[in-house]
Amino acid sequence: MQVVTRAATTAAALLGIDDHALAEILGLQEVSVQRMQCLDHLLEKGSEPFERALLLIGVFRNLHAMGVGEEEAARSWLGRHNRALGAVPADMIRTRTGLVDVLDYLMSCAAAEDSSGLLPA
Repeated sequence: MQVVTRAATTAAALLGIDDHALAEILGLQEVSVQRMQCLDHLLEKGSEPFERALLLIGVFRNLHAMGVGEEEAARSWLGRHNRALGAVPADMIRTRTGLVDVLDYLMSCAAAEDSSGLLPA
């Protein structure tokens, strides 16, 4: 549980996701997210916040694997409207459904990625 908690807070920090947004993404109170950063609050395996954390980590890992791993590039991608998704990914990941949709999109892009290494907008 410590590994997932630490990975989720690290991914959020690298993606420019603040405590308030991370709390919304994970379905927790902001104070719990602040405690997570010190490992005073660990996500429980099988809980909804734990499952959402795994999805967020997946988003981060897929962005990184596709060459959007530079912090600024990843933040920019998350913050811009995406035509294929029909929304801003940063807004979408605030819900479980949105997390799943963004992760599915990134995984499909990775599977279809051509030699250009560019992620469609």
